[in-house]
Amino acid sequence: SYARQAEIEADQLSVHLLANAGYDPLIAPQLWEGDTGRTLMSSFLRSRKYPSRRERARLMRQEITEHLATGAGHLLALRDQPWAD
Repeated sequence: SYARQAEIEADQLSVHLLANAGYDPLIAPQLWEGDTGRTLMSSFLRSRKYPSRRERARLMRQEITEHLATGAGHLLALRDQPWAD
């Protein structure tokens, strides 16, 4: 769904924002892997719209490895593309 894709892209963007602000971007996946992530997913984020906390952490780590370190602007390239086919 579009809402789920928006959530995934927001998570991907979050690691770039953290890095640009001078923070270690690994704090984002670590949040989801820890007790805070478990608490959040058992509360208001309990919905199929949101990826699981493990999936969120995995995608964030992938974003850091594949795109943050290389400076690849793949999210920016998507900004003008409509979601609908």
